[in-house]
Amino acid sequence: MFRPRGVFSLLMGAFLVCCVGCPRSRTVPGTAPFQGKWRGEADGKTAEASFERDTVSIDQTGKSGKMAKLLGTYSVNQPGDSGEIDIIETTGGNAGKTRLGIFAFEGTAKLKICLADVEKGRPSGFVATEGCKVLVFERVK
Repeated sequence: MFRPRGVFSLLMGAFLVCCVGCPRSRTVPGTAPFQGKWRGEADGKTAEASFERDTVSIDQTGKSGKMAKLLGTYSVNQPGDSGEIDIIETTGGNAGKTRLGIFAFEGTAKLKICLADVEKGRPSGFVATEGCKVLVFERVK
C-alpha cells in the first residue's frame, strides 16, 4: 500500500541529513578571520566588504557616487595573519576569471588586501600600482 506521508517523511529526513552534513553550512578552512562585514577605503574611495563562508562582495563608491562591485568566491592559500588570497569573480564580464592577491591582518579588527586585476600576477607587496589595488578595511561591529 502506497503511503504519501511515509514517503514525504523519508524525503524530509534525507534532506535534513544531507543539509546538516553539507560543506556550505560550515566556514571554509582558513577563512574564519575574514568572516563578517568590513568598511574602509581603496584608492581614496569608500569601500565595503562582506565575507560569508567562501563568498565575498566588495562595493566601492567614488566621489561621483558611482559604484563598482566585485562578487566572487575566495580561497586563502596560506591561512594565518598574512598570506595569499584568490578571488574568482562570479558575475559580470570577468565571471570565471581569477584575481590574485595578498592579505594581512592587524589584530582582529583591521584587514589589508592588495588585489591584482584579472589575469595579472600576484602582487608582492601592499603598493597600489596600475593593475593592482590596495584595500584597507576595519571590521564593522
